[in-house]
Amino acid sequence: MVVAIVDSTYSLNHRAISEFLEFYGDNSIKAVTTFHEEPYKINITSLPSSGKIKLIYRSDLPATDVWKVKYDFYLSGIIGFSRIQFDETKNYGVLITSFGCGRLCGFSGLVFIRKAEGKWVIDKVRVTAVS
Repeated sequence: MVVAIVDSTYSLNHRAISEFLEFYGDNSIKAVTTFHEEPYKINITSLPSSGKIKLIYRSDLPATDVWKVKYDFYLSGIIGFSRIQFDETKNYGVLITSFGCGRLCGFSGLVFIRKAEGKWVIDKVRVTAVS
């Protein structure tokens, strides 16, 4: 199975930041740190692999009609991520992720994370779109 990763992160939108502040409002999080709009390239060679799933860059696939092409491998999906927006203390964060598994199959959502005992944990994934 092959999973394609969108080559670079995409920008976080202001709606996501508003929902982030609302979600963690009871935790009295501090103001949001600097907002980064510039993308950065994801290094797939640094990601762990189980051997069952091969990671490739989205740019290695055709620009259009990616789900209509016959490959010599099984394309399981395409996944993308935004940059993470942290609060001032860098103990809370939010990112947008999306996953496509076909022409009419996929989802996007907000992932709310926080640091607990030195490790990042996911508090909630809020689905924002599904098809």
